[in-house]
Amino acid sequence: MVDPCESLAVAAHYKTFHSALYLWHLAEHHGLVCAVATDNPDGMLLSGGTGKIVIPTELHNAIVIPQEATYSIQDKVYVMKVVDGKAVSTIIQVEPQNNGKEYVVISGLEEGDVIIAKGAGFVEEGTKIVKS
Repeated sequence: MVDPCESLAVAAHYKTFHSALYLWHLAEHHGLVCAVATDNPDGMLLSGGTGKIVIPTELHNAIVIPQEATYSIQDKVYVMKVVDGKAVSTIIQVEPQNNGKEYVVISGLEEGDVIIAKGAGFVEEGTKIVKS
């Protein structure tokens, strides 16, 4: 079975790809329903299928960090900031959509903050950090 999301992404590469996205709100279900009408030359998309639609956004002056600089505990994402030469665990909020390698930080870091870029989950709070 082909993943509908993957199929839609693949279909987007066809030169004949034309689509229309229809959105409407169903108050009784507290949700958003959408329908996509598109060319489907190879029959990759099946009628009535479900999937995810990702609407790209452009961010300016965003802080982007490697995912390997983070660690997660339950639903929280952490980085190790270097403050006064010591490791300090800091909760950050990240955009839910990511490329699998990097996170866009919404809050918890500011421009100029220094973080441990690799293996942050293995460093203990308060460990003395020396720049190399």
